[in-house]
Amino acid sequence: MKVKTTGRKPRRRGRQAAPADLTAVKQYLDVGNTSRDRLIEYLHRIQDDRGYLDSGILTALAEILRLSTGEVYEVASFYHHFNIIKDNAPPPPALTIRVCDSISCNLAGAETLITELQAGLGEAVRLQRVPCIGRCENAPVAVVGTNPIPFATPDRVCKTVDQGIHDEPIPKAALTY
Repeated sequence: MKVKTTGRKPRRRGRQAAPADLTAVKQYLDVGNTSRDRLIEYLHRIQDDRGYLDSGILTALAEILRLSTGEVYEVASFYHHFNIIKDNAPPPPALTIRVCDSISCNLAGAETLITELQAGLGEAVRLQRVPCIGRCENAPVAVVGTNPIPFATPDRVCKTVDQGIHDEPIPKAALTY
């Protein structure tokens, strides 16, 4: 945190973290290691536990890691899987469905998929348009929670939601290590 000195008393600049937010963030950090290079890992831990990142938490994380709030926000907002909410905004629904609307998915019917999902999903699900998620060969792609649905159709997406399959399955090859 930059400190501006005017006369004798140093004065902090920018938004200050609330004590409750500082305490909340500390539970997600590695004990004895508040290294800046762990920023994405800490953002994932907070997101996985809370389901979203609020501005108070981002400010507290920035202060603890000795980064600017802008740097932390830039990293968190770059990745579509982080849910950032503003002060006093209600948390997003527990389940988010992301639909890629980049070129490959658009050509494969993403607009129709988005329109039909908007009409069919209830208030308990948030639908987001997102840029490329790196699965162009399976277009259009929707991601239910963290579970990608290749060649997505409204029926396949809704079936995945209804079955509660919201996490991407761990590949069998990864379990053998």
